[in-house]
Amino acid sequence: MKVVALDKHYWPRGGYGHWCPGCKSGHEIDTEQKNSSGAIWKFDGNLERPTFAPSINGRWGTFADPNYKPDPGHDHSGVCHYFITAGKIIYCGDCTHALRGQTVDLPDIPKGSYVTSIWKAKGFS
Repeated sequence: MKVVALDKHYWPRGGYGHWCPGCKSGHEIDTEQKNSSGAIWKFDGNLERPTFAPSINGRWGTFADPNYKPDPGHDHSGVCHYFITAGKIIYCGDCTHALRGQTVDLPDIPKGSYVTSIWKAKGFS
């Protein structure tokens, strides 16, 4: 499974999760209600070769808040900016991980990464 509908108990804005091989973690995309920045994404409904628009631009740490003060030696600040188009992740040049500027297939979500009612019904939890 490439994307999974997020359980509204845990993600009340409604949306989908996917695995990011650049960050080696899951990312969430709001499709029903605006996020804290006022953004909302369109989804074409294809769970195996999805397209979301516009681009997803995740920023954390000093990239999200210039006043962020990381613990010495543990700055986990970063950027993951990308498009998901027809089942491909197209990473933009401002990403801070090793897949910056590359296009890769959207991978299957590793088992246990997202526990939702859909996954429980299919025995993936």
